[in-house]
Amino acid sequence: YKFSFLLRSIIQNSKLNTIPVLEEIDIIETYLELELLRYNQQFYYKVDYNKEEMLRLSIPPMLIQPLIENAIIHGLNMESRNGLIQIKFELKNELLKVSVEDNGIGRDKSKNNIYPWNSIAIENIKERLKYNVNQKLYFIDKKDEDTNESLGTIAVLDLFV
Repeated sequence: YKFSFLLRSIIQNSKLNTIPVLEEIDIIETYLELELLRYNQQFYYKVDYNKEEMLRLSIPPMLIQPLIENAIIHGLNMESRNGLIQIKFELKNELLKVSVEDNGIGRDKSKNNIYPWNSIAIENIKERLKYNVNQKLYFIDKKDEDTNESLGTIAVLDLFV
């Protein structure tokens, strides 16, 4: 059921300019549940939002899922069982700030890994956002202040709603 729901949602929403935020949250939670099965429960996740605030909001579909996928594939070290993905939806005035945070190896170390595919997710998101002047994607590299070791990455989407 979850896999077919995810596929159906992606196909249906690909034709739309925006979808309700709560629908997008359902889709990303389904995606995360499937990834937990795929990676044998080697990480956990938390999605944080105020349901009342999100009820009236719509956003472009499929901007958040690729960020989550990147956090799982490129960020988390699947050799350990303490991976964490945190997704937050915060509304401030007319700005919806969506953050995808991981406690993984960081972007610098991830660049050294060799993958059998070219990751185009970030370029696709930036391409879609460039037509919306006030919307942007940026990254925060979390570092230990003493050792400068990576503590993970935060991908942030600023979406005016």
